[in-house]
Amino acid sequence: MSWNGNYHFYLIFGARDASIQPWEKDTWLQTIQPLLDKILQASPSYRKTGLSTLQYVPKPNSVYSQVAKFGKLRWDLPSHEKWTLTATDGQRRFCQVEGWTPMRTVCATNDHAPDIYFSIWNERYYPTGKKVAFDCLCVIAVADQLSYHPREEVLLLSHALRAQKTVYRQRNWQGSEASPTAQWEFINCIQDTHVAGIYKPAGEDIHQLDVEDIVFTPYWEVVYSDQTPVVISGGS
Repeated sequence: MSWNGNYHFYLIFGARDASIQPWEKDTWLQTIQPLLDKILQASPSYRKTGLSTLQYVPKPNSVYSQVAKFGKLRWDLPSHEKWTLTATDGQRRFCQVEGWTPMRTVCATNDHAPDIYFSIWNERYYPTGKKVAFDCLCVIAVADQLSYHPREEVLLLSHALRAQKTVYRQRNWQGSEASPTAQWEFINCIQDTHVAGIYKPAGEDIHQLDVEDIVFTPYWEVVYSDQTPVVISGGS
């Protein structure tokens, strides 16, 4: 078995503001989850999909926070209702959610990378008052061996997230990768993808730049932009 393998790899750079929050319960259940579900169903391990989320709550009798505990999360309604946030969850702070198909423990047992992986990061998690160029980052990775390209679903998801840009390339699940010009760099596996340091002209903080000032091509194929109409090209 192996953790090597090529993937359809997408990054979705979210809205300019906090006008849509995919981790909010109604938004997740009514819009985001159904679109991701179409992608996950491409895997024969769909029913073994697992979720994990990183969220924080106030630590009792302390000025500090602690990790919120949710127990085992599956790709089902009880789990979705457990981890998503509502207006009454004001003290719970969302950082990230990710999904593995099959779940991470199955991948470890099989010694094999997942068929499908996604993550959504809250770029406004750290309340520093600094500039935030995009509200969330969404990562979608689908193994090439599935003979399924999720282009149509990713475009619909980009529209739902009010994304500024969505970009695509193929890459291996594990190992580092950098563009020939060294503008883009990924130092670990796909599961470790986040914004810190990935775009070298911005240093460690890509939010210093507006999304329209980031040079994506030729390393990336830009498949969606909020400056152009939505075009659904269909998957294969």
